[in-house]
Amino acid sequence: MLGRVSGVGVKLQNFYPNIILWHCCNHRLELAVSDTLKEVHRTNHFQSFIEKLYVLYHQWPKNRNELSILCAASLEQKLLNIGKIFTIMWVASSEKTLKAVFNNYTSLFKHFFNASNDSLRE
Repeated sequence: MLGRVSGVGVKLQNFYPNIILWHCCNHRLELAVSDTLKEVHRTNHFQSFIEKLYVLYHQWPKNRNELSILCAASLEQKLLNIGKIFTIMWVASSEKTLKAVFNNYTSLFKHFFNASNDSLRE
């Protein structure tokens, strides 16, 4: 990170006072999105929902396998990876996650419906 107080940029400027520092285009875009999300408070609920989906299917292989079976067998869909969103990653990663949720919506709905009717689940 370039930093303002003790980042790499400050350390380089100490050795080379005439150096021009800038963030790469992707990092600038990520910083702009991050700043915008801090200002728009309604995105917190959406972000929390996507993070819970990520945990549900990333940390519990049983859920991921059930969703994969629903996608492959009954719905003939390709299961897309649900990742984290709005983290310190490039904006494209968030876009992939949103596309995965959108494209797998029917499978997600069926999985939640089946899980809610399953008396063996907690």
